[in-house]
Amino acid sequence: DPDPACLNSPVQFTDLSTSSSNIVGWSWNFGDGTTSSLQNPLHNFSTPGTFNVTLTVTTTENCSSSITQSVDVNPLPLPDFTTNTPVCFDDSVQFTNLSTSPNGSIVQWIWDLGDGNIVTVDAPNNPNISHLYLSTGTFQVTLTVTDSDSCQNTTSRLVEVVSNPVSDFTFEDACFGDPVTFTDLSTPNGGPALFT
Repeated sequence: DPDPACLNSPVQFTDLSTSSSNIVGWSWNFGDGTTSSLQNPLHNFSTPGTFNVTLTVTTTENCSSSITQSVDVNPLPLPDFTTNTPVCFDDSVQFTNLSTSPNGSIVQWIWDLGDGNIVTVDAPNNPNISHLYLSTGTFQVTLTVTDSDSCQNTTSRLVEVVSNPVSDFTFEDACFGDPVTFTDLSTPNGGPALFT
């Protein structure tokens, strides 16, 4: 459990063997080069595919029996997104989902926006969102996606919210008909500024 399993996620194997004698030994071969002697082991598969898992049980009389079952291990969904950052303070950041799943459809997107806000979107709703940050700075945004087989994966990206420039100017008084001189005093204020 779960079945199908997910890559790099724990799979719980439960022994259901029965015997008229006491079962005292369990030998699991997970089909990927690893084994366990626990009765009910947890196991992580590090590659996707179908694995023949064999359980051999032994009784107090040293009698043994084996059973083999196939376990499907699915690859993880591939979370991805783009943004329109850097953005200026008071502008919303647009998040565009680009996630895919090699084994089914994505059914949930969880956006951790790095400022304490978390947005959860369930299919069939649109996973693209926008968010207005209340301060400038660099924020680590994490997107976690879950596919229809309950496999889950996460990716993170930095987004930047920059300060707005401060516009200012002075001018000199002039007589009617004379040119007026204007002097730009605008400052970037820690953000990008194009003076026009």
